[in-house]
Amino acid sequence: MSQRIVWCFALILAASPAVYAAASTDLDSEAASDIDDRFSTDGYAGVYLAALQSSVPALGLTGSIYLDDDLRAGIDFWRGSSKAVFSSFSSQGAGLWVSRELGDRFWMKGGLNYSRLDRPTAREPLAALFGSKTKVDTRPSRTDSIEANIVAGQLWTFKTFSVSTDYVGFSWPFMTLTGPKQSSLNLTLLKADFLYNIE
Repeated sequence: MSQRIVWCFALILAASPAVYAAASTDLDSEAASDIDDRFSTDGYAGVYLAALQSSVPALGLTGSIYLDDDLRAGIDFWRGSSKAVFSSFSSQGAGLWVSRELGDRFWMKGGLNYSRLDRPTAREPLAALFGSKTKVDTRPSRTDSIEANIVAGQLWTFKTFSVSTDYVGFSWPFMTLTGPKQSSLNLTLLKADFLYNIE
């Protein structure tokens, strides 16, 4: 009897490492399946539609790459016009940005833009949007400027594509290259990105 007990203990001890290894593998695979799909993607490329970018409705192209699990860098190109909504402003430009995840898919983005703004008068886009009656120079003008911007949004990643939304952001035209200087901030509002995952 005692010999059988010894043999049983020996078998249990011999089998324990294999059982532990199998259990660990199962746990690791379950944990891996719960990781956000973004960790299996190198970046994104796609198109976007913005209710306002540089204070006018816009369409654009965007691309980005992961620098770390919670850090991305990217580039945007856009063109837009407010003629169908308010006044006859048009804007086009390009921007370089870096974005960091704050948690729960929320990202904070900051960067620099080159922006060209064509105005029917010297009135600022935000002033026209909110119906300002201030008297301004009535001659058309063009302003080329460098802007610093900050935007808050969210990103949802799926197997082959992603969707992101920039909820609200502001850009400050701190350097005027040509034309009359802009005295007000530009507004980014409800920018939706439709992205293809790059692997």
